Amino acid sequence: MSNWILFKLYLAWQNLTFNKQRFIVAVSAVAFAVTLMFVQVGFRNSYLDTNFEYINRFNADLILVNSQRYVSFADTTFKKNRLYLVEKFPEVKVAYPLYIHIANWRNKGETREYPMRLLGYNISKSILLISGIKKYTNTLKLADTVIVDRKFRSPFGQLQKGDVAEIINRKVKVVGTFELGRVTFADGNLITSYQNFLRIIANKPVGISGKIRTLDDIDIGLLQVNTGVNIDKFAKEINKNLPGDIRIFTKQQFINRDRIYLESSTGIGFIFFLGTIVGFVVGIIVIYNIIYSDILDNLPQYATLKAMGYSNSSLLYVVMAESLILSIFGFFPGFGFSILIYNRIENAIGLLMKINLNSTLLVFSLTIIMSLISGYIASRKLHKVDPVDIYE
Repeated sequence: MSNWILFKLYLAWQNLTFNKQRFIVAVSAVAFAVTLMFVQVGFRNSYLDTNFEYINRFNADLILVNSQRYVSFADTTFKKNRLYLVEKFPEVKVAYPLYIHIANWRNKGETREYPMRLLGYNISKSILLISGIKKYTNTLKLADTVIVDRKFRSPFGQLQKGDVAEIINRKVKVVGTFELGRVTFADGNLITSYQNFLRIIANKPVGISGKIRTLDDIDIGLLQVNTGVNIDKFAKEINKNLPGDIRIFTKQQFINRDRIYLESSTGIGFIFFLGTIVGFVVGIIVIYNIIYSDILDNLPQYATLKAMGYSNSSLLYVVMAESLILSIFGFFPGFGFSILIYNRIENAIGLLMKINLNSTLLVFSLTIIMSLISGYIASRKLHKVDPVDIYE
C-alpha cells in the first residue's frame, strides 16, 4: 500500500515538473490566489484590530462604562461619583478616568480639518501602555500641549515637535510624538493631560446631545484589581451590585463588543469575506485549468494505466496529489509576498496589518480545499477515457 502511495506521489510530481516553465507559472498563479485571499483577510483583520488597538493599551484589568455605551467610541459618559463608588470595592486596587473626544484638527497654514481622537487623562499615571509617552509627563502639564500619533499623515507630512496647530479652534503646541495607529473614524490620535482636555473642549457643545462637557463626565473608567483576584468572576459579581447606569467589562469582553458591532453594523466583515471568496474562486479556476491541461497532455499515459487495470479512483488520487502539490508549493510564495504587502500597507497608511496564526491557518485551509475541488472537477475527464479510443 505504501509503495502504491509513493508511486502516485511520484507520478503526480513527474507530471507537474516535466515542463518546468509551466510548473513555475502554475505555482505563481496559485501564489497570486493565495496573496489575494491574504490581502482580503488582512484588510478585514486590520479594520477590526486598528479600531480597538488602543483598548489593548489600557493599563487596566476591568473597564467601566455607561451601560448605554454600546461600543467604545460611542459618545456616552457617566458621572465621576460612579468611579469613586466602584473604587470602594476591596478587590479594586485603583481606578482612573479616561476622557475621549473626536476633535477637529487643523494644521498651521491649512484650511482642511482632520478628525482626531483626543485622549485625556492624568499624565502622572501610567494609564496607557504606549512606548515613549512617559518622558512627556512634565511637558504635557503645560497649558495647550499635546503629543501626536506618528501615524497621522497629512499633505504637509508628519507633525514634529514644536509644530503649532488648532483643535476646535484652540491653538495647541505639539511637544512630542508616539505611535498607536489610525482608526476608521479618525485620522490619528492625540494625547494630553486631563486639564488640557478640559481647556480644549471647555464651553463648547460636544457629542450627540450637544451638552457642554466637564471633567465630571467620564468616558471610560480603567480599573486595576488586586493580585490574586479572579477577574472574570469579579466582573460578574460586581455588575450585580452596581447601579443600572454603569457596567463593567473585562478588557477582552470590551474588545469583543467592538468587534461584533463593527462586523455586524458596518457590513465590513461581509465585504472582505466576499473578497476572500473571490480569491478562493480564482484559485479554483487557476488550478483547474492547470490540472485539466496536464490531463490532456498526458492522456495516453493515463489511458495506459487504465488499460493495465488501474481504476478511476486510483487515477483520481494522482490528480488530487498534483492539486495538493500545487497548493503547497503556491502557498508559501504567496505567504511571503503577503508579508511584504502587509508591511508596505502598514507603512503607507498606518493600518495594523499583521499576519497571525488564525489567518494563516484559514488561508492555508482554503488553499487546500480549493485545490481538492479543482482536482476533482478536472479528474472527471479521466472517467471518460477509453484506452481503445486513444490507440485506435
